Amino acid sequence: MTTATIPGMLLSCDQLRDRLLKISDMLATLGQPGVRSVRDTDGSEIQYSQASLDALRGERSRLEAIYNTCCGGRSRPFGFVF
Repeated sequence: MTTATIPGMLLSCDQLRDRLLKISDMLATLGQPGVRSVRDTDGSEIQYSQASLDALRGERSRLEAIYNTCCGGRSRPFGFVF
C-alpha cells in the first residue's frame, strides 16, 4: 500500500483521496450564491469568510500536490512543467 507523509501524519493514498474529495465537496457547496457555512460531520456549523475559503483552496492544492507526487495521481508530479 502506498502512503503519503503529511507533517505529523502518515496517510494511505485512499485516505488522502478521501480528504481531497471532502474538501472539493465543501468548496462546491460554499461556491453557491449565498452559502457561507456548512455542517461538519459532527453536526456543528462551520462559518467561512473569504480568507478561510482561500485557506481551504490552498489546503486542497497542497494535498493534490502530495497526492500526485506520492500516489501517482498524474504522469507528472504536479500536472505541469516549470
